[in-house]
Formats: sequence, C-alpha cells, structure tokens
Amino acid sequence: KYYHRTKARWTVYARQWRRKNAERSLASHRAWFLANKEHIYEQRKRCRQTNKEHYREYSRQQNLKYQARHPIRFALYKRLSIIRQRCKNPRYKDYPRYGGIGIRCFLTINELQELWDRDGAAKMKWASIDRINPKGHYTLKNCRFLEFTENVSRASKRRWAQHKRGK
Repeated sequence: KYYHRTKARWTVYARQWRRKNAERSLASHRAWFLANKEHIYEQRKRCRQTNKEHYREYSRQQNLKYQARHPIRFALYKRLSIIRQRCKNPRYKDYPRYGGIGIRCFLTINELQELWDRDGAAKMKWASIDRINPKGHYTLKNCRFLEFTENVSRASKRRWAQHKRGK
C-alpha cells in the first residue's frame, strides 16, 4: 500500500512539474532526442523490419492451414482475386482487356462456389472460368466453368473471326 501511494503521489508531482516547466521539459526532451537520433531511427527500422517479416510468415502459415482445410474454397478465393484484379486494378497486366474496356466483376465467393458445383468443375482436369458473352460482366448468369483447353480454343476462334472480319 505504501509503495502504491508513494508512486501515485510522485506521478502527480511529476505531472504538476511538467505543466509548470513545459518549455524546459520540452527543451530537455529535444536535446536528448537529437543526441540519440541515429539510435532511435535504427531501432524503429529494426522493429518495422521484424514486424513485417513476422507478419509475412504468420500470414503464409495461416494461408497454408486454410488451404489444407478448404482446398476448393481456397482455389475459388484465388480465382476470384484474379478476376477482381483484372477488372479493378489498372496496374494489373490484363486490366486493359477487362477493366480497361468496362468489364466489371459482380461475382461473390458464394456465387463462384455455386458455379463450381453447377458446372461440375471438380471433375474437370483443369477448370477455367469463362464468360458466355465475352462483352458482358462477370455475373452468375454470364459465367461458367470449362476445361482450360476448350476455353482457350473458344477465345482463339473468336480472335480468328474478328481478324477475318477486319480484312
């Protein structure tokens, strides 16, 4: 009890002294900071670096755990993430062919799961998402899962038809 009372009393005294001598307190703090500047910045940098590395490792481990427990759901999240990048991120390599021409993603993870089940994508060797109307948005009605080879051949046929029309 004595320790806590004394500590509380000294805390009050210190607070009162800082109020009365604010300029003097601030000046001494600045002087101390300037004397220890390099050390403080180095320590902050080390802490940030350590936290980044720790967070990267932790998130990687969590990803692997989730992937092990929910392999299909994880794959769908990755696909949805790629679709959203195509449509929203101007720095993404495929943006000019998707978001750049106005195609948007209106799919949710649950709708993507519904598509996966509806089209039997789990039985496919390499499932790939396809838009039925190539000029339409990513919606539940306009999307389906196809074999990758079939999807690629559809796209090349479409390009060939556009090329012939252009001549």
